[in-house]
Amino acid sequence: MVDAPAFHILTLGCSKNRVDSDGMDHLLRARGMTAAERPEDARVVIVNTCGFLGAARDESVAAISDLLDRRQDDQLVIAAGCMPALGNYRDDIPSGVDRVLTTREWHQIGNVVGGLLGEAPRPEIAGCEGMLTTFSPAQAGPSAYVKIADGCDHACAFCTIPSIKGKQMSKRPLHVLQEIVDLVSRGTREIVLVAQDTIRYGADLGIKHGLPSLLDQIVQGVPDLPWLRLLYIYPSPLTLRMVDVMAEHDALLPYLDMPIQHADPTVLRNMNRPSDIAMTRRLIDHARSKMPDIVMRTTLIVGYPGETDGQFRTLLDFVQEQEFDHVGVFTYSPEPGTKAVTLDLPA
Repeated sequence: MVDAPAFHILTLGCSKNRVDSDGMDHLLRARGMTAAERPEDARVVIVNTCGFLGAARDESVAAISDLLDRRQDDQLVIAAGCMPALGNYRDDIPSGVDRVLTTREWHQIGNVVGGLLGEAPRPEIAGCEGMLTTFSPAQAGPSAYVKIADGCDHACAFCTIPSIKGKQMSKRPLHVLQEIVDLVSRGTREIVLVAQDTIRYGADLGIKHGLPSLLDQIVQGVPDLPWLRLLYIYPSPLTLRMVDVMAEHDALLPYLDMPIQHADPTVLRNMNRPSDIAMTRRLIDHARSKMPDIVMRTTLIVGYPGETDGQFRTLLDFVQEQEFDHVGVFTYSPEPGTKAVTLDLPA
């Protein structure tokens, strides 16, 4: 009897990449392959890359190069994920990889690996719907990510995500519920909903108030779920209704992760972000009034082209005023192909 070939997946980047890696794991196991804890024990090694920032791309290139330097004679190395989706950087992927697979193609991993191993193509398994493929993770830990949408319709001047992921595509509510029911039945206690633009879930499906409606459906359809958390809430009036629903259900954790990026209106307009700071304050005040024990997190960009000392002070004053519980701060990273690198503003 011939042992089934083993695979190993190295995941770099964000929680959305983690979900895609779990999906690839599921599809490869469905072909009869086994997962290896170490790359040296695998016939096939997949690097799920991050391409969002220069530092992340450097990390991805280094990881692939290291695996190629240590690869065994019959070992296959696949570069997958966000970096291959960036035309400007696809050529930076080290030569010698056996296949390149973009983040929009991860659901093809079964037949890609099968082809490299000399196997005939197989029909797609049930639930295969491109980037939004529904799957059951091999391991259901105490906390699990569930991706409810992918892609983004915004055009933030500094961001490469639309060029990597394309337009927003939402997973149908029934499929989201199926994944959550499966995870909870296997012991998961916390579900974390993720997307590039979580608050606009369902807009592409024509669902009004898509995210609040989905939250209601989850709470009612999975009553045994103790905790449900949301990440990546774009500042929008839609957040008001979402907060109302969160306040109605104990299972919806009082946690708001809302990246505002800056607090100066001129900088925000240059970023092509929501620049009405009064609205942002209203969203925050509404959340705190509805859920007094809420924990709030935000992310910020400093050093954006044209940012003055006074505009930085505006940002600092806003952060001190709002007293966020957690703040992530990133130095602006110029990304070729984005509008920000063409701004005729002093750096």
